[in-house]
Amino acid sequence: MLGPLEYMVLQFKGNKFTGEIAPELRKLQEQGIVRVIDMVFIKKDQAGKVEAVELTDLPGQTAVAFDPLKGDITGLLTREDVESAASSLPNNCSAAMLLFEHVWALQLKQALLDAGAVLLARDRVPPELMAKLEEEIAAAKK
Repeated sequence: MLGPLEYMVLQFKGNKFTGEIAPELRKLQEQGIVRVIDMVFIKKDQAGKVEAVELTDLPGQTAVAFDPLKGDITGLLTREDVESAASSLPNNCSAAMLLFEHVWALQLKQALLDAGAVLLARDRVPPELMAKLEEEIAAAKK
């Protein structure tokens, strides 16, 4: 049984991956909160040429930073996924495509299944609304 899967594309300025996000992803994975299913890095140069690099093909120190995450990589993200993500990127930037499982939800999922629950709706609160809610919560705490 899988926990809920989530797919995201994270845009970064410039075309250099440093591995700065790797320690936090590794920590979340070690704690059993998430499991990285697949990860692809996309670079779009000044002329709009796209290059995709699989997690298993990263060079040098970046590879070292992400190495602990390689164990569960499945290769589920396709060339079409990369092309779709790259089409929305401006030139001279990079992105990380990430597919991960919410491992923390497995026991809840089983309990819901055992109780006969049926999922009727599920969605994420958009980032712009999240920012507004965070401001309102911070203001209310003052």
